Amino acid sequence: MSKLFVDEIQPKTTGGVFASPALAFMAQKTDVNTYSTQGNITFNRTLLANNAWNGTTFTAPKSGIYRFFLNGHHNSASATFLETAIMVNNTAIVYAYSLNATSTRVRVFNELIYELALNDTVNFYLSGGDIYAGNLSGVTCGGQFLGSSS
Repeated sequence: MSKLFVDEIQPKTTGGVFASPALAFMAQKTDVNTYSTQGNITFNRTLLANNAWNGTTFTAPKSGIYRFFLNGHHNSASATFLETAIMVNNTAIVYAYSLNATSTRVRVFNELIYELALNDTVNFYLSGGDIYAGNLSGVTCGGQFLGSSS
């Protein structure tokens, strides 16, 4: 009897697309409840589901390198600021900031590639200002597993 030794098993791909479900999620806030108070943003519409995502918090189901993003724009066309953050274990890791013009609603974009341990949490946070939360141009977030770190 022989033994099989492998370092890693890769999922079968078809035309560059994984045949098995990927560890990824994407969500939007489309319920027109504008956020103007600091805190975690709750998303009401999930476009790509993963059971590690609950609409507010992503909990890493395995250790490794992940990519996250958050984007949105000012709710009001005033000369106020908007600041958002991607939080890991309740600590801001990356911020996006804009000072708005009175004639436009500037969009901000956060992106983070980060090594997470098992059960680390990621939240999307409004640090200041107000953020638009209506229809399909509102706040959007997402994340995906890129691979193991070792």
